[in-house]
Amino acid sequence: MTFESLELIFRRHVATLRQTGDWKAWLGVALALGLPLTTASYSYDGKKLFLEGAQWQAITGALTLLALFQTVRVAYANSRAPSINDLMDEVAGEAGAVLERRAIFVIKRRGDDGAYRVLTYWQPAWDCFLLPNINLNEGISSSEAMIRGVSSMIGTPEERLTLSPYPEQTILRSSKYSPTYRRETSYRFEFHHVTIVGEISSTFAGESFSHGGFDYSWLTVAELRAHATTREKNGDVLKHLNEQKWTLLESPPDSYSPSAVAP
Repeated sequence: MTFESLELIFRRHVATLRQTGDWKAWLGVALALGLPLTTASYSYDGKKLFLEGAQWQAITGALTLLALFQTVRVAYANSRAPSINDLMDEVAGEAGAVLERRAIFVIKRRGDDGAYRVLTYWQPAWDCFLLPNINLNEGISSSEAMIRGVSSMIGTPEERLTLSPYPEQTILRSSKYSPTYRRETSYRFEFHHVTIVGEISSTFAGESFSHGGFDYSWLTVAELRAHATTREKNGDVLKHLNEQKWTLLESPPDSYSPSAVAP
């Protein structure tokens, strides 16, 4: 990627961002300035400051409409403003880097010791523990498609699963070596909270179980970070989980209720 192409990308994004602003401020101008002046101009006859009342009404009314137009324009521009993630995606694409979008599914519960544990599986290709995830580059982006993926991974019927995307600020961008592509890869990780309704088998609720050829374990973030190869190859996600633990782990409810576990 040349410097000129990088400059063009930044200029395009800056030009779009310059159209954004505080639409509430423009609305305040319309309400606090335009409307009172328009109303006040009705209360007198004759000229004031060289203009008739009707002329002042037209001017202040036009100012009010202009402020309202700016309110709508800025609000619309804000809704279409590119994010830092959009900028980085475009830069990565221009550079020819492999950009992989993955949905990471947070299935969590709180143990008797008060520590949160997340469901992980052992991925032989990476030689480490990973959270359940799906490659969104393969056209699996709708909620229904992701639920089907989670269902097949953990062996729970689709109708008993609910996905809730975490806020956009929890999106993680990272670059690391991928055993799949055998090269440095740029990742965009989007996190989703999983809720399971209905009865939970004692096997699923145990410390570990196997399904679909993978071995699953309930582990704390501290336990995952203590595992050498997991810390080395998935440390970016673990660090993110730790830094965003209130939003990703502590604030949302557990993925299932302990009372739902079958005896």
